[in-house]
Amino acid sequence: MTRSRDSTTTLQANNALGPPPSPPPHAEPVYFVSPMTQDSSECSASPLSSPTPPWQQYPMTPYTSNPPIRQPSTSSNRYPPTLGINIGQHTSTTTRSSRIMSVNVYPAFLSHVAFELRQRVILGPRLKNGVEYQNAFDGQEAVDKLLIILGTTNRHLAVRVGRALGQQRSFHDVIYERQLVDSSSEIYQFDERLLIPTGQDSGSPGSMTLDDSDNDDDNDDIPPPPSAATEHFYDSLFGQRFDIRQSFTLVDEFPCGVFTELTHCYSPTCLLDDRPCYSLSCPKILAYERQKRHLREQSIDTTVEDRSSFSTGSLHDYYRQHELWSNTVPQQLRDTISEMEWKRQESIFELIFTEDNFVRSIDYLNEMWIEPISQSDIIIPNAQWRETFLKSVFANIMTIRNIHVQLLSALQARQREHPIVSMIGDVMLEHVYNMEPLIQYGASRYQAKFALEHERMINRPFAAFASRTEAHPSSRRLQLNAFLSSPTTRAGRYSLLLEAILKRTPDNHPDREAIPKVMEIIKGVLDRMNHTAGETKNKFDLRRIHANLRFKNQSDYIDLHLLDPSRRIIKEDRLQKSPSRGSTEYQVILFDHYLIITRVRLEGASLYYVVQRPPIPLEWLMVTTEAQTNASLIGTNSRPTYPLTFHHLGRKGNGGPFTLYCKSEPARKPWLDKIHQMQAIRERRAVFKMIPAIKSRTMSSMYKAHHLVTFNGGQQYVLATDNGVYVGHTEESSVPSKILDIQHVTQVHVLEGAQKLLVLADRILWEYALHVVNNTQPKNDERRTMIETSVPFFHVGVCLQRTTICVPRKNRLNTSITLYEQLTWEDQIKKLKKARRHIPPKPHPLDLHMRKLERKEYSIPGDVWDIELTNSKMLMSTSRGVIILNMAQDERPGHLLNHEDPLLHFITHRESEDHFRSVQKRIVLFRTPDAEHIVCYDEYAFFIDGNGNRQRPDFIIEWEGSPEAYAFSYPYLLAFEPNFVEICDIVTGERVQIIRGSSIKCLVEHNIYRSKIPIVFGAMNDASEDNYLNIFRLERTVSPLTS
Repeated sequence: MTRSRDSTTTLQANNALGPPPSPPPHAEPVYFVSPMTQDSSECSASPLSSPTPPWQQYPMTPYTSNPPIRQPSTSSNRYPPTLGINIGQHTSTTTRSSRIMSVNVYPAFLSHVAFELRQRVILGPRLKNGVEYQNAFDGQEAVDKLLIILGTTNRHLAVRVGRALGQQRSFHDVIYERQLVDSSSEIYQFDERLLIPTGQDSGSPGSMTLDDSDNDDDNDDIPPPPSAATEHFYDSLFGQRFDIRQSFTLVDEFPCGVFTELTHCYSPTCLLDDRPCYSLSCPKILAYERQKRHLREQSIDTTVEDRSSFSTGSLHDYYRQHELWSNTVPQQLRDTISEMEWKRQESIFELIFTEDNFVRSIDYLNEMWIEPISQSDIIIPNAQWRETFLKSVFANIMTIRNIHVQLLSALQARQREHPIVSMIGDVMLEHVYNMEPLIQYGASRYQAKFALEHERMINRPFAAFASRTEAHPSSRRLQLNAFLSSPTTRAGRYSLLLEAILKRTPDNHPDREAIPKVMEIIKGVLDRMNHTAGETKNKFDLRRIHANLRFKNQSDYIDLHLLDPSRRIIKEDRLQKSPSRGSTEYQVILFDHYLIITRVRLEGASLYYVVQRPPIPLEWLMVTTEAQTNASLIGTNSRPTYPLTFHHLGRKGNGGPFTLYCKSEPARKPWLDKIHQMQAIRERRAVFKMIPAIKSRTMSSMYKAHHLVTFNGGQQYVLATDNGVYVGHTEESSVPSKILDIQHVTQVHVLEGAQKLLVLADRILWEYALHVVNNTQPKNDERRTMIETSVPFFHVGVCLQRTTICVPRKNRLNTSITLYEQLTWEDQIKKLKKARRHIPPKPHPLDLHMRKLERKEYSIPGDVWDIELTNSKMLMSTSRGVIILNMAQDERPGHLLNHEDPLLHFITHRESEDHFRSVQKRIVLFRTPDAEHIVCYDEYAFFIDGNGNRQRPDFIIEWEGSPEAYAFSYPYLLAFEPNFVEICDIVTGERVQIIRGSSIKCLVEHNIYRSKIPIVFGAMNDASEDNYLNIFRLERTVSPLTS
């Protein structure tokens, strides 16, 4: 439990005000913080004489006494109505009750304010003095959020409330020196989450457990680890010294107190006015007194408050009070220099003075922490772990001390030469090259902080020692982490100090050349330290997650290869299941190759990540900002919500989309940016690129596009849509023109030799003269000839050296296939010449009817879904697989696959009569330049030989989606489904590219690869505007391989 300062008072929570709206978990007691104690002057305390060191006072007993109750100050003055209280006031006419309740938070309760502040502040990486701090925010942002939470425009009030939160360690300055400052240059971090034994402090006020859940279906048991190799992460890192198989709770430590200035008065009429009421204990009196003092002083100290002003009176002088150079030299000497040189000497003196204090702070660590821990067998009993702990937490800090002692000695020697220091750059340049150990130290800070908090949690003697030492006057009310971070912050501060010296140095001075070199070297050290620290943090987190990753459903387990040296954590954050306060939280982690959705659980002292849904590869991840409809959430919250819906594309995402909620739009935007950024990086290695085939936003998505064929040497195309037939040029800026106004056109084909256009509309196959492509206006009365009715599709190919049109017709029990031959005028001339007959004038193309081949009608049991012609065979996809007919001889139909081959049992068993399936299958056969055959089924792709036996048994492609069409461009196999296109390399079997989209459809037949111009066309909804279609062609980005 976090205790307030001596100026706080303790009362029972149930004696406080009425129930606030939706508070975070709150327990007794509540500390009432008087706003009169929030001035910066109260950060100091009277000196203490010769206190006993904490390690000499061992053992220690918990502090349980309560401070005396302090009554709020009262006054008998009456307050004129012209001096209204400007606390939480938007306008002078806004009532107090409407101001406070409008944000649904009772701002007098610091635990409520702290909770809302964590919800609203957006954390991210921030730079200060060249040092990068993760999960940080600036002071101005914090004040802006507090203004919203408090419902006020008074920034001074927001600063004081923020400082009240900071005094109870809700957040801290990254260098642990300053309280909240309303400035964008001051950087702060929230205190890290702590693991606290439930038997000790889990019921402390203001604590919130992570596992507060609104999902009754979640299983609280930790699933078993996938392998024994990941069992002992904490043991290997921190050592197993205690029996820590006890109950622990993950909590957020919120401040616990009441800001009396913002409380409601007990008088019911007081809520209707901003002025104090008749009561002498009205909280507005305190606000009024403060406002009068503020108006009188015309300013308030909302700037830097240096905690170092705390007078320690400690056993050892670990800190020198701030001094000025002008106070250390005689007045006569000071009067001999110019004002600019005076300021330069003050800057040099500050450099040397702060260097001295920095060395003293390391001496504090050595004498107050390192030596007591290393010499005591009570604080950390296990000698081996004691040594490991000291190396982990304090690293090479004594090496750094030696470097800075040498620098300090050189600076002080220069200072002793003459009170007016002539130059400082040469000394800095001589020693700055020795700062390389800072890189190693900075890289160890993240793991050191983790080890320190873990030791506090499991080792109560150490926790008691740490608490007593941090409370010692020598610590100046700073936590251990403040001193541990001083080497890195000191390196960043050099640039500021040297810049101040350089700014006041004359142009012809030697320091003008030396100091910039020193600053450049320090900048390089900081850049390398930041990079190394980021890499080390990434590896440590990956190792920790890998060791503690569990799967709720063992069937979802996959090896994420988190220990791969190239693996990266891109983003990690907590998202909520619903927008309501207190909803279940999920820990969402974005790696550079997967996204996982987990729940954080505790078992003993170990923190586990339980994966709730199958991990989503980035290739199969689609994220939207539209929430899935949930009737239970409708009307429950009028506040704006910020949903993120994660879609797992493909057959493995059968769990459906999963919606989580961010706290704000700025918190949601990084998720979208990072995901799209990582997907864009992967798409740079694409082997195909999409080229627009028509001008964008010219075709409405209201009418679907079904089929496209090219003619005239690939320069033009004919497009079949629900709204008619279009023709256009294969250029990006081409605008298609409608030539036939007929509905529900699903397939077209151009017979250039016969100058005919075949059109399948409403299951009726028509033939038109090809000159209709020249129509300037769409027509529905164009001359045409009907070929067949009840036609689901047709196929045109070359078999037995002639162009053949296969037209299937579905009957009740079977499918009959009729074959037609294309007749051309050139063929007619040859026949007439051979018969020596007269050659008439060239007739109209429709006068040359297609010839129906005699004895070439086939009846196939069941449904036929696709037909392909080879040189002498016809392949038909049916519910029982692919059936082959020999067109040259009358033979019994056979199967494409050998059902006796045991290596094909995973496919052939589905094609047997016992496993008859009526669902449509899309089975396609491709021939490679190496004369191999690869068969594409709805789930797999594999090789077969000429006899239908499995070839290359170790090779198989497992489709992630449910393909509806295929295309081939050696060595790449393309599988189209409505949400994406999978592109696989048939040589390696690897999936090399994913093209995502909406309502994707392949517009060409799968045998396009055998044509003279093998261009693959497709259609999808326009990414920027769903109301339009995007017709595209796929173009290779690398040169095709040849056989």
